[in-house]
Amino acid sequence: MSGEISSNESDDLVKMLDRHCNELAEHFECVHIFVNRNEGDIDKTRSVNRGAGNWHARYGQIREWLIYEDERIRQCARPTEEK
Repeated sequence: MSGEISSNESDDLVKMLDRHCNELAEHFECVHIFVNRNEGDIDKTRSVNRGAGNWHARYGQIREWLIYEDERIRQCARPTEEK
């Protein structure tokens, strides 16, 4: 097995995400977890996401984070003004 994940191991990883997501949801209004895993070759990246709780709050929080991250990257890309 040249470093690839077996389907049983993959299922176990998804179950682990579900378990952690549900455990966190006991303490927070909403939870959303994004994970990626390189499964060997560069084109074999697996992405999994799990969420629990208020869907609208999750969606809003993710959008807000994306907007702030995009702006932070834009600020870094802008040339600095010389004084």
